[in-house]
Amino acid sequence: MKKIISITIIFFIFASFLQLNAQWARTYGGSEIEYCNSIYQTTDGGYIVAGSTASFGSGDLDLWVLKLTSTGNIEWQHAYGGTGADNANSIQQTSDGGYIIAGYTASFGAGGHDFWVLKLDSTGVVEWQKTYGETDDDVALSIQQTSDEGYVVAGSVFSFDGGGYDSWVLKLTPTGDIVWQCRYEGSSLPECVTSIQQTSDEGYVIAGKAHSLGAGDMDFWVLKLSSNGDIEWQNTYGGIDTDEANSIQQTSDGGYIVAGWTRSFRNEIWEFWILKLTSEGDIEWQRTYGEGSQNVAECVRQTIDGGYIVAGHAYLWDAGGYNFWVLKLTSTGDIEWERIYDGGRDEEAHSIQQTNDGGYVVAGITTSYGAGDWDLWILKLFPDGNIDPTCGFISSSIATITDTSVSPNSTSIVAQDTNVVPLDTIVTPCSTNAITSLVCDGPKYDLAISAAAGGTTHPPPGTNMYYIGTAVRIEAIPDTGFKFSHWTGDIPSGQESDNPITITVDGEKSIIANFVIQQYTLSIAATSGGTTDPSPGIYTHDFGTHVNIKAMPNSGCRFIRWDGDASGSDNPIAITLDSNKSIMAYFFELKEEDENLFELPCFIATAAYGSPFHPHVKIIRDFRDKFLKTNSLGRKFVYFYYKYSPLLANIIAKSKPLKVIVRIHLVPFILLSYSMVHLGLITTAGILLFVLVHLILFIWLIKRIKAY
Repeated sequence: MKKIISITIIFFIFASFLQLNAQWARTYGGSEIEYCNSIYQTTDGGYIVAGSTASFGSGDLDLWVLKLTSTGNIEWQHAYGGTGADNANSIQQTSDGGYIIAGYTASFGAGGHDFWVLKLDSTGVVEWQKTYGETDDDVALSIQQTSDEGYVVAGSVFSFDGGGYDSWVLKLTPTGDIVWQCRYEGSSLPECVTSIQQTSDEGYVIAGKAHSLGAGDMDFWVLKLSSNGDIEWQNTYGGIDTDEANSIQQTSDGGYIVAGWTRSFRNEIWEFWILKLTSEGDIEWQRTYGEGSQNVAECVRQTIDGGYIVAGHAYLWDAGGYNFWVLKLTSTGDIEWERIYDGGRDEEAHSIQQTNDGGYVVAGITTSYGAGDWDLWILKLFPDGNIDPTCGFISSSIATITDTSVSPNSTSIVAQDTNVVPLDTIVTPCSTNAITSLVCDGPKYDLAISAAAGGTTHPPPGTNMYYIGTAVRIEAIPDTGFKFSHWTGDIPSGQESDNPITITVDGEKSIIANFVIQQYTLSIAATSGGTTDPSPGIYTHDFGTHVNIKAMPNSGCRFIRWDGDASGSDNPIAITLDSNKSIMAYFFELKEEDENLFELPCFIATAAYGSPFHPHVKIIRDFRDKFLKTNSLGRKFVYFYYKYSPLLANIIAKSKPLKVIVRIHLVPFILLSYSMVHLGLITTAGILLFVLVHLILFIWLIKRIKAY
C-alpha cells in the first residue's frame, strides 16, 4: 500500500510540472476491419497500440501493433500472424523499453485458439514468442510485467476436462517460461477472467465474470491471489441478471476499483457498474451510470487526483448507434464530467489511460471515420475531456446515477494446477501501411524565436507552429566570447534571466535571446623585489583582449619567472583574455651570502634544454651545489652568473639554432661535472691527465709520421 501511495505522489508531482501536449483525434486502418483493444503511453511521450487487422498481414486476421508519436503520427506499424485468426488484447511497455503483448492465435499452438504472448524490442522486432494452451479455445485477455521482470497473463480456457470455460492465470519468467499455472473453475458453466494486476504485496488481483457462483445469471467475480497463485479471498458481486467485470486496478489506498456492466438494476437496461472495494474485498461504494439503453464500461484507471477515469461505449436512442463514453469520477464516484464522442455511426472505446500531461488518451474503433469498415480511433484529450471547439463529435451527456446495494458473496473454488507446456512460434513482423486520418485536433499558435548578435538558440531561430498548451524548452547558446544576457518578448515575469526557459504556447508568442560580450578578470601580483606594468591589481577586459605585462625589478633585484596562467621568464609577456586569469611576477634580491641564491635554476642550461628538470640541467645543478656553494670563490661566481645570465638565457630560449649550439658547447662541461660529482675530484683529475697525455702522444705521432 505504501509503495502505491509513494508512486502516486511521485507521479502527481511529476505531472504537475508538465504542460499539456497536442490534443487530437485520429483513425488508423485499411480497407477491411481493424480492432483496437489496448493502448499504453510510452516513456518517450508517445503511445503503443495493440489490436488486430484484416487489411494487412498473412491471414484472415493478424495481431497488429502501432507505435505512435505524442501527436499521433505513426513511427512504425507491424502485423504478426499466420494463416488463421490472431489478435492482441493487451499490451504494455516493459522496463527495457520494449513491449509485452498477450492475445490469442489460431495459426499456431496446440489447437483451436491458444494464448499467444510476444516480447518485442523497442522497434517491434520479436525477441521471443510462445503459445500456451490445449486443443480447445484459450484466449489471453490481460498481461502485466511483474516486479521480478517476468510477466503474469490471464484469460479464459476451455476446461481441461471439457466442462466449459474457466479462468486461467500463468506466471512467466522474463523469457516466457512458465513459473506456475493455475485454473480457477467453479462449475460446468463458464467463468472468465478479463483483467489482472500485480498488487503491492507481490500477489495479484483478477476480475471477470462467473456464471454459477453468485446471485444471478452472471456476476462480477474478483479473486485476490498470493504470489504463487493461491486464493487469499474470492467474491462475486451481482444482482438478479447479468453483471460482467471488464477491468480492475489496485488503488492508492490498497483497495480496488472494478468496472464493467450490469443489467440487474434498471429494467434490464445495460449500465456502467463501478465498485470501490477495500483491500479485503468489502464494498466501500457501488454505483451504476446509464445513458441510453446499452452502456458497457471497458476500462477504469485511477487518476492522479485520487479519482477515476472510465471509458466504454453507450448506445444512445437519439444517435442511433454506439459511441465512445468517458466519465471522470471523484474518489467517491460522483461525476466531475462526462463526454460522448459520436461520429454518427458506431464507436466503441476499449482502453483509456491518463497521460503524463494530466490529460487522457482513449482508444477504440469507429465506423464513422477512416479508410474501411471498422478502423482504430484514438483520441488525445484535455483534462476536461475536450479536444477543440471545432471538433463537432464531442458532446456532454447527463448520466443516470443509481446507488446499488449488493453485498459480496464469498465463493469457495480451489486453484487447480495445470501442466501446459509452452510452444515456440516463428512469426516475423510484417510491415503494414495503414492510412491515418486526422479527424480533429486542437488549435495551434505561432512561436517566433529570435536571437540578437552574439549567439543563437535551440530550437534555432524561426517561427514554428505548436498545439495549444505545448511546452517548448528554449535554450540560448552564446557564441565564443559572448554570454547570454536576458530574454525579451513574451516571457513569464521573473524568468527573463532563466536559461533554458520553457514557454507554454497558449497564444501567438515571440521571444528574443539577448547576448553581451563576455568579460574576464586579470589578476596581476608581484613578489617583493619588484613590480609590474600594469601595476599589481585586478582588471576587467572584454573577451579576446591582449594585455602586455612587464616585470620591473627593483635595484639590486632580478626578475626570475612568471607563475599562474603564465610561465617562463619572458619579459614582457602577452596575455590573451579568454577566461579569468591570474599571474604573478617573481623577483629575487641578489646577495652573495644569501642561501636562497642556490635555489634558482641554471638559466642558460634551462633555456638550452627547455626545462629545469632536464637530466643535463640537474647534473650542472649538482656540480654547483657540491663544488661552488662550499667556497667563497664559487659563491662569487654563482652570484655574478645569476646577475648577468638571465638576459643571455632569454635570447637563447627564443632561438632554436642557439639552443643547439649551446647544448653542443655544454657537453664537455656536463661530462666534467658528472665525473666530479659521481667519481670525485682526484679520479676526474686522473682521467683528465690520462686524456691529456694520450692527446699529446697522438699529436707527437702525427708530427713524426709527417716528418718521414
